[in-house]
Amino acid sequence: MFFLLKTPFPAFKPLVRLQKLLEIRIPRETLDTAEYAFLEIAKPIAIKGFENETSWPLYINYTDQEYVSLLGQGEGRIKLNHPEIHEKLEAYLKKYEDHKENAREIIRNL
Repeated sequence: MFFLLKTPFPAFKPLVRLQKLLEIRIPRETLDTAEYAFLEIAKPIAIKGFENETSWPLYINYTDQEYVSLLGQGEGRIKLNHPEIHEKLEAYLKKYEDHKENAREIIRNL
């Protein structure tokens, strides 16, 4: 699935008003990471992605292919044998938490 999102962040701000929204079916590598974080904060109980979870997994470990794929378009992947894999994953988790905090602030100011 491919689509081009031309609306600036936060593109999904109107979803905050949708009280009965139950599912958001957007694949993992389609949006910027900030948009995924915004959707997670804006609709915490909605099913997201295709795994019937309330959030997208931040990364998926493909041990058979020896890499970790990160959530978000352009975030890429990290080889499992990379000497700094733990530091890179920790930096990514911090970045995602920063995006979530930014989303909370945006929603508070609506």
